[in-house]
Amino acid sequence: MRQAPAEFFGTVIVADPNILKALIRASRETGAAEWNGVRAGRAVVDLTAADLSQAALADFNLARADLSDARLFNADLTGADLSHARLARADLRRANLSNAYLTGADLTGANLQGANLVDTNLDEACLEGVQAAGAHFVGANLVNADLENASLRCANLKFANVKGARMKGADVDEADLTGVDFEPQTLKELVNFAGAIIRTKSLVRVQGSGRQRL
Repeated sequence: MRQAPAEFFGTVIVADPNILKALIRASRETGAAEWNGVRAGRAVVDLTAADLSQAALADFNLARADLSDARLFNADLTGADLSHARLARADLRRANLSNAYLTGADLTGANLQGANLVDTNLDEACLEGVQAAGAHFVGANLVNADLENASLRCANLKFANVKGARMKGADVDEADLTGVDFEPQTLKELVNFAGAIIRTKSLVRVQGSGRQRL
């Protein structure tokens, strides 16, 4: 995984339909380069509740953007920079976020069902209460992430890095946790192991509703 871009602080662009138009135009016609030029001033953009369903936003610079309540259903955000972005309650169903940067992003209550987060950087991100059934987190970086009360039913977390992650009340029913090395405290916090698959150095394999020492 590439090293995440450095954090930045800058001028805030208040909610402006022209900004949304520029983003949509770039997604449909001119691509990431033009949009990233708009962001060259390191501004924070307000895209609250924007409808960006199925938008092509691969490699777009959306760091610190406010996308709270935005519709990003089936959007392509491959490699996008969403570090420290606000995505609370965003609709990210079936979105492609593979190799994206979401360091420190706020995804509280977001809908990630069926989303692709393969090799995504989510370190220190807040995913509290997310709906992520069937999502793909293979190889994702979830170091120090907040996954409290997250629904990860049938999710694929193979080889995800969950070191320091907070998972109190998280539901991993029928999730694939192969290769995930859980810290003892994290294992105690999970509420539903029914049908989950764990083949790892963490000493616990979960099959059905029981636990078995390896």
